[in-house]
Amino acid sequence: MKIRSLSMSFLLASIMSVHSYAANISPEMMAKFKQLPAAQQQALAAQYGVDLDSLNSGSTATSTTSTTSEVAPTTIQPRQVIKKAGNGLKPFGYNLFAGQPTSLFPTDDLPVPDDYVVGPGDEINIQLFGKENSTFTLRVSRNGSIDFPKLGPISVAGLSFQEVKSELNTRIGKQYIGVESSVTFGAMRTMQIFIMGDAYKPGAYNVNALTSVTQALLVAGGVDTIGSLRNIQVKRNNQVIEHIDLYDMLLSGDTSKDIRLSAGDTIFVPPKGREVSVQGLVKRPAIYEMNSPSTTLKQALSLAGGVKSGALNDVSISRKTETGTRLFNLNLASARDAKFIIKDGDNVSVIAANTENQNIVSLKGAVVHEGVFSYKPGLRISNIIKDKDRDLKLLADLEYSLLVREINSKHDIEVYQFSLSNVLNKVASPDDYILQPRDEIIIFNADARSILSKGKNTLTARNADSQLASEQKAVRAEDNKLLDKQTGAVITGEEVQNRDQLTLENVADDTATDRVVDNSRAALLGPIIERLKAQSSLAQPVQLTEIRGEIKYPGLYPITKGMTLANLIKAAGGFEEPAYQIELSRVDQSSGNINLAHERIDLSVAKSAASPQILSKDSVNVLPHPDWREEATVEIFGEVKFPGIYTVKRGESLRELINRVGGVTQYANPKGTVFAREELRKIENERLAFLRSQLRQEISTLALRRQNANAAYTVPPTEAMALVNQLDNTNAVGRLSINMPQILAGDKQADILLENGDKIYIPSLQNIISIAGQVQYPSSQAFDATFSINDYIERAGGDKKQADTNRIYVIKADGSVMLPSSNYWFSRKSRNLEPGDTIVVPLDTDYIDSLSTLSTATTMMYQLGVAWKAISN
Repeated sequence: MKIRSLSMSFLLASIMSVHSYAANISPEMMAKFKQLPAAQQQALAAQYGVDLDSLNSGSTATSTTSTTSEVAPTTIQPRQVIKKAGNGLKPFGYNLFAGQPTSLFPTDDLPVPDDYVVGPGDEINIQLFGKENSTFTLRVSRNGSIDFPKLGPISVAGLSFQEVKSELNTRIGKQYIGVESSVTFGAMRTMQIFIMGDAYKPGAYNVNALTSVTQALLVAGGVDTIGSLRNIQVKRNNQVIEHIDLYDMLLSGDTSKDIRLSAGDTIFVPPKGREVSVQGLVKRPAIYEMNSPSTTLKQALSLAGGVKSGALNDVSISRKTETGTRLFNLNLASARDAKFIIKDGDNVSVIAANTENQNIVSLKGAVVHEGVFSYKPGLRISNIIKDKDRDLKLLADLEYSLLVREINSKHDIEVYQFSLSNVLNKVASPDDYILQPRDEIIIFNADARSILSKGKNTLTARNADSQLASEQKAVRAEDNKLLDKQTGAVITGEEVQNRDQLTLENVADDTATDRVVDNSRAALLGPIIERLKAQSSLAQPVQLTEIRGEIKYPGLYPITKGMTLANLIKAAGGFEEPAYQIELSRVDQSSGNINLAHERIDLSVAKSAASPQILSKDSVNVLPHPDWREEATVEIFGEVKFPGIYTVKRGESLRELINRVGGVTQYANPKGTVFAREELRKIENERLAFLRSQLRQEISTLALRRQNANAAYTVPPTEAMALVNQLDNTNAVGRLSINMPQILAGDKQADILLENGDKIYIPSLQNIISIAGQVQYPSSQAFDATFSINDYIERAGGDKKQADTNRIYVIKADGSVMLPSSNYWFSRKSRNLEPGDTIVVPLDTDYIDSLSTLSTATTMMYQLGVAWKAISN
């Protein structure tokens, strides 16, 4: 046992020794070690200071502190990419050799060239066939010979593999009669080389005998960024036998100096020399190393692949000197400038040519082909847009288009308005402007309302309708029933389909909206408006005006050359149907003070030749007709003769609508009518939000007031806050309590006027009374006119101990609330109940406080008893 322990210790020591140098660990060695018990493995690992987990992770793992390794040059793992310098450029060439040192991999499958020089450690495979069949694997000994049976020692060291094959075949043919031979190469010897200097991981490496200089550099992880790529030295017997410039390989593919290494060779990577940064319009911007102190500008640009086609001949060179940065502006067309000597640290920048084309006219918007057109004198709009069907999109606005023109060297603009309809249909139309270089023609869509101010409201409403439709579908039952959240009515049959159709009709096709956004007025006018704002000054007021109200496309518009109110109305798409009158508001600064004057203008005047001129900052408001009302619809369902959705006029009452739908049926319960209004629902939502905010604030304040540990909460603040958070799930209904029997009787004071979106639900008469709250069994009971409130509560099992019997209330079928204790005529023993009413027995909050007080008192008595017991003892 002692002998085995010693052998295992020697085995582990061998493994540790090999592992510390990142050499190959034999699988047999690792297998023997893993056969030991776990406790013995841990003890040996602890003895030699080895991490057992890292050892078991694999015998071929690479140590990050390795200085010696045997590797195959084709298995290099990538390492971190070379970082950019401060100017955003990367050093050229380093990424190609960036790798991680790796451990030994088999090299038996590498092809061996005929000129390979055989040396000690190589293996030669010889196969004999014919009269005698046998196979020999012969290893070249240290003295350079192989020991061939029956032939004796044969010296092969120093011979090429081709010479070895020829020599062996000749001697075997002479000694073995009737036997032929086949000579192949077996295992290849490894050799140790040294990679020193500014390599990524300098050290000693074991490589195979075919390794070249570049392969050895890959083995070491490449060259560090401070190392030179242009002056790598190969030393043999302390003599430099080769200087290698890797730029020859990187730039021209020349590998003539990538020599094969011998055992003991040293690759030395000196620090890099002079550098130059080349950027701008060159094909390969980077930081380059110069191998000559007399590198010219032309040679430096050649390293970067030359200049691109879009570059000028102008080159800017920035050079740091003792007195500061010095700038040289050179021209490549000059032979003298091309020979300009580059110094270490220079920054060469090739200047790009001006891409701004002066002789063009651009076209954008609702056209089939946006882009630029070549300018020539006399060019008109009609020369660019020739045919409506061919050149314009389907929704192009033919009445309002713009021509944007630069008027000075500061690129200030002025805007012209024209009609495409006149350009295409009228000969020699004044709208067919003669164009100038850099003019921009903008064609708008005739349907871009969705992204303007009015359109945003419309789109929001559509989204709300879509959300409502989703909510309604979410509560649909399996039997094709729909629960209306606002009225609580269950809708079945055809009413479900009709309601879906109504909701879906109000939802816009958003995909169609997206198609016109890019060509809308807001999207295309935005850059023009910003330019007009930027060029405005004290002497030049901003050329913008605003129009809103009953107009198709309200918003901010540029003031075009000679714009009148009629032009502005045309730009905004014309009047909407409710338009009645125009109010023009104008800023007056003539007296030195800023005054706002208002003027009312008839629609007919606005469209005539007497239309007033539009000035800077004018505001136009198109007012609607006083009696105008958009089409309003209400929904009525339940026990009416003709339920459905009805269009109502302004001032129409609920009683008039009941008459239109044929009145109520004989099964109706008018007292239980539910009337829901959207505006009330919004108000209730705001009140609920305010209530939640107030409750959260009060709970937080109470929590902060707790000053001593003896204070106790009736309800912990966290639980109270959880209850408040449940209010977030409470949806407002917007129910208006009405007296439908009086309305049906013709009482005008009880009648109400209808609004858009109102919903009326008249339920059927259900002879039931509901009991809810703190009763033993909340339920619904058949209505009995002889029963009092107490009778119904008793039928529900009676009230609970925590019930507040002094605050019992009744929710009437019409939504109103009755408090029996606050009405002398409506006592607990009265029988003023009706079908559809709900009796609510609330929770007594004082009961909970009593429990808290009793619990506190019990605790105090217990503590007093313990204290007395301690004293008495």
